[in-house]
Amino acid sequence: LFNSSHELPREYSFLNGFDKIKQIEPKNYDLLICLDSSSFSLIGIEKPSVDIINIDHHENNEKYGTFNLINHTRPSCAEVVFELLKANDIKPNRPSANALYAGLVSDTQFFSTSKVDEESFDTAKNLISFGAEINTISKNIKQNISLAKARLYGEVFSNFSLFLDGMVSSVVIDENMQKRTGISLVDTKNISSDILALSTVEASIMIFIINYKEIKISLRSKGVVDVLKIAQKYGGNGHKNAAGAYIKDISADELEKKLIEELRKELNEKFSL
Repeated sequence: LFNSSHELPREYSFLNGFDKIKQIEPKNYDLLICLDSSSFSLIGIEKPSVDIINIDHHENNEKYGTFNLINHTRPSCAEVVFELLKANDIKPNRPSANALYAGLVSDTQFFSTSKVDEESFDTAKNLISFGAEINTISKNIKQNISLAKARLYGEVFSNFSLFLDGMVSSVVIDENMQKRTGISLVDTKNISSDILALSTVEASIMIFIINYKEIKISLRSKGVVDVLKIAQKYGGNGHKNAAGAYIKDISADELEKKLIEELRKELNEKFSL
């Protein structure tokens, strides 16, 4: 197990096998299984000369695998994995059920995203029957933030900005904010969703300055704006209501202006701005 792209969120450390996940690519292997990645470029390694199994649920998946299992009707990759197990009459044990349930609720933001349907709840029901400990999972994911992240929330809600008559919220997490709070990129998960919660806001932007050359953006929408379309212009990926990208050689201020203009064009089709 390896994850080459970024630090793993601490809220999943309770899951079995978490401590076995490495940040470096193994020297030798015969098969690569990629999960929840629409493009191989997101894996963070050179494409190896071995068979690749690509399991995903993104509509824009590039089908880069030797074998591709893509179901874009599902709101979570965990459901696609569970479908594969079910089709092969494999019953997950408790640790596997916990991991799949954690993936399900994380990807769907606890069953609140647009593609959630009765099949999603059927999957949840089945995973519970296989031993998924839903209270433990919910507690660890929802009530397990670090002190640094708690401090970040104070900074974010004190420093975010509103644009386009309050329909767009944006926050820039610069080096100074990172130093004051002690956070890293992994701690910013859900920030763009949280500033989307304001009643007037239709779309949100989070800009995280990684270094002087690279920026991470997260875009969220309540449904009017297709933020995936915007993210793809910058080489990003995701879904209509949740997308992101890594962007190089542009200042945060300039990037924010460009993103707001993109959102203005999208919102102008529905509202008079």
